[in-house]
Amino acid sequence: MKNNIKFKDLAQLYIERSKQIGAKNLESKEMHARVHLIPHFGNEKVKEINTFHIDHYKYQRKTRGAKDATINRELSTLNHTFYRDWE
Repeated sequence: MKNNIKFKDLAQLYIERSKQIGAKNLESKEMHARVHLIPHFGNEKVKEINTFHIDHYKYQRKTRGAKDATINRELSTLNHTFYRDWE
């Protein structure tokens, strides 16, 4: 299912599913997705996002003044978006 989906659509599914199950830190995860992850990865197909794309994201966030801990939390949200059990 998720291989041909664009990241922005998968992220929206992740946010909706997280709300349904009452996930922890939902407000932060939603902010990570909407403010940083979707603008960066939004139109990319999930299957095309690779280490290069993620390293580029980290570089851009760092050059814009984001702290390592913040970037790591955003990457955690990215990881959860990719690997959430969607079935």
